[in-house]
Amino acid sequence: MKSNPTKIIRAFVVCAILAFFAWSSLMFKNHWYKGLPTIDFGERIISSPISQSGAVFVQTVKGVYSIRLEDMTILWRFPLMGNPWNCDPIIFEGMILAPDDKGSIVAISIDEGALLWQSARPYSTGGSERVETIASRQNFVYIARFNSPLMAIDALTGNVVWEQPTFNRSSLFLSFYDDTLYLGGDNQLVGFDPQSGETLSSKSFPGYISAMQTDSSGIYLAVSDDSRVSILLYDPVKDAIVWQKHRVAYSVDYLVLMGDKLYACGDGVISIWPNSGEVDWAFLDIGTSSSPAFIKNSLIVRQQKNGDYYQIDINTGVLQNRLTASSSPEHIRSDNDIIAPVVVSDLVLLNVTSSQIVTYRLDLDVR
Repeated sequence: MKSNPTKIIRAFVVCAILAFFAWSSLMFKNHWYKGLPTIDFGERIISSPISQSGAVFVQTVKGVYSIRLEDMTILWRFPLMGNPWNCDPIIFEGMILAPDDKGSIVAISIDEGALLWQSARPYSTGGSERVETIASRQNFVYIARFNSPLMAIDALTGNVVWEQPTFNRSSLFLSFYDDTLYLGGDNQLVGFDPQSGETLSSKSFPGYISAMQTDSSGIYLAVSDDSRVSILLYDPVKDAIVWQKHRVAYSVDYLVLMGDKLYACGDGVISIWPNSGEVDWAFLDIGTSSSPAFIKNSLIVRQQKNGDYYQIDINTGVLQNRLTASSSPEHIRSDNDIIAPVVVSDLVLLNVTSSQIVTYRLDLDVR
C-alpha cells in the first residue's frame, strides 16, 4: 500500500497545530499566583480601584471604601449611593472625588473618610445625573455630565465657579493641552479657558469621538463613523491634523500613553508609535472593554465577552498569560460593567465577580 505524501504532510501539520495549542494551554496555566488577600464587599463594585501611598480605594453601589493593600483590611467606609454608569472616582489633593447617583460630586478625606464637601446636583443647575468624566487642575474640579452644562467647581469648597452649555452626547472626555481645557464629545472638540469658562475654540471631525488622550505633541483622538474607527493626532495650536490612521479597528474605547507608545483598546489592543501613527503591533478580536494596566513589560486587559484577563508583551504583542474562569478558583464571570485591572507595585488587583477583588502576583519571567 502506497503512502500519500500529501495526506502525511496534512496530518503532520494538524498534529503540530494541536500540539501547539496543548503547549499553549500549559504555558498559560498557573502563571497568575494567588494565595494573597481577597476582599468581598457584598455589594456591587462600580469603579476600578485607585491607589495612593499603600491604600486602595473602591466605590460600590453603596459606598466608598479605603483598603490597606497588604492585607485587604477595610480602613474606612463612606456611605454613598452610586450609579454604575458614572465614571470612576479620582484622587486630588488628599481627597477622593466620587460621583453619587444624583449627579453630585462628593469630596472625601483620604486619611479619615470624612465628608469635605458636596457639589451642586444637576436638578439645581439643570441637566442629567450621569457623570461622564471628572478632571482637576490647580484649585478647580471639572465635571462633564451627559446632556448637561460643563461645570467648574472650587476644589476647596465645592461651590460652582462657572458653567458652560455643551452638546447632547454621552461619552464625554476632558483633558488639558497648552493651558486650555478641552471637552471632546459627539463630533466636536471644544476648548475652554479653565479659569473663566470662556469658549476659545471649536473643531469638528467626521465622526463621533470615542476616546481621547493628550501629551506635549497634541491631542490623540479615536473618531468613529459607526462602522470603523480612525485614530489621529490633532495639533490645536496650528489647527492641523499631524497624522491620521484610517479605519484601523471596529471600536476604540480607550487611548492610553505609556512609555514611548500609544495603546488603543477596543475590539483588541493596537500599539502605535505616537510620533508617526505607525502601527507597531496589533492583538485583535478579543473585545477588550477595559483600559489596560501596565506591569513591567506587559499590559493586562479584560475581555468583554467572558471576562478573561490577558497579559500581553508590550514589545511584541505576544500573549504571555491568560486568566480564565476555568483557571481561576473564583470562577470569573462576565458582568455588564467590566472593571479594569489595576496594578499596584508588583501586584494585580482583579475584579473577578461583581462584589469581589482578588490580589494576584504575576510570574513576570514567563515568555
